[in-house]
Amino acid sequence: MIRVREFRPVLPVAIALFLGLAPSFLSAQVPPRFYWKTLEGTNAVPLIYMSMSGNANPLDPANVIGADVDIEAEVLIVGYGKIFSLGDRAAMLAILQTVGRADANLLVDGLGASEKATGFGDPMVEFTVNLIGPPTIRNIPDMLRYEPGFSLDLLVDLGFPIGEYDAESPVNLSQNRWYGRLGAPIVWQLGAWVPGRRTTLEFLPSVWFYGDNDDLGGSRLATDP
Repeated sequence: MIRVREFRPVLPVAIALFLGLAPSFLSAQVPPRFYWKTLEGTNAVPLIYMSMSGNANPLDPANVIGADVDIEAEVLIVGYGKIFSLGDRAAMLAILQTVGRADANLLVDGLGASEKATGFGDPMVEFTVNLIGPPTIRNIPDMLRYEPGFSLDLLVDLGFPIGEYDAESPVNLSQNRWYGRLGAPIVWQLGAWVPGRRTTLEFLPSVWFYGDNDDLGGSRLATDP
């Protein structure tokens, strides 16, 4: 089990759009509103701090080291994102980079051991484009006339395995393998576009895909989608 405590200082108005760009350990904690549409040309600089603990590597939750392992990690995620249009469809391209540390305490056959990892994790790129929904918000008058209704996006994430990795250590900031996600974020606004007079339903059906880590302490780690 991984427990996550988050502190998210808000920089630009579009900060919530990019909280879902963190690696897959965050996919269960994505907050509401981050796939709501905003003004074309908006730039965002996300800054996300997390403190995590559990018996799996928080940066690679498919790698469960063991029930008698206690891992604590502190991670800072920074990046840049841009809202633009493809035709009359809203789109977003962003990149995030993790940096931090992870400490593991292991108990094997009654003997204790510790491992530590520090440095940079794997950068991730995300692209989203709206398929069904209102056209791009190009200016302030468009924003004043904006009626969201039903919105369906295509989401593509790709993680690059170039972070710090030590094959002999069970704890790393990099997964040492390619991984990514295909998703279809859905936002359905019911009622008038007036605060307090609408209900919003949000869904994020998605599938994570993983390559193989062929250098895991002399063994190979494979994970099904």
